[in-house]
Amino acid sequence: MMLLSLQTLSSISTMKIPKTDLTALSQLLEDSPVEAGLPKHLNDEFLLQLARDLRLVERAYEIGDDAEAPFEGAAFLVFHLMAKQAEKLHGKPECSIALERLDHWVARYRHYVEREIVSRAIEMPFPEDSNVLLAEIEAEIRSFE
Repeated sequence: MMLLSLQTLSSISTMKIPKTDLTALSQLLEDSPVEAGLPKHLNDEFLLQLARDLRLVERAYEIGDDAEAPFEGAAFLVFHLMAKQAEKLHGKPECSIALERLDHWVARYRHYVEREIVSRAIEMPFPEDSNVLLAEIEAEIRSFE
């Protein structure tokens, strides 16, 4: 079995999916409720960009080369969800998270992004996914108390 380098993975991943526009993503979420960051509310373009980025992050961790993995978009969305959920629960958008927990949440977000892509492909929505993800985040925030 041949190990792929991150550079090879990056060239594979550019298949007609433009680079994730972090500025546009930021503008999309600016002053938005928590739900705006859920995979089901992202347009197809952002969803595919994030899926690609998240797969590259996963592969980078597997091969031990995360220096150039496109982590920012997913991390931004995770922070948005956590901050907005914390604001909903406590009135202020503050919560602290350890790096290993951030990795956990990026992996969880990837799970829901991939489920949303499948949901759209088979035209069978799974609306409970959003509630489950938000409940998981709420439980994490409450564990900080």
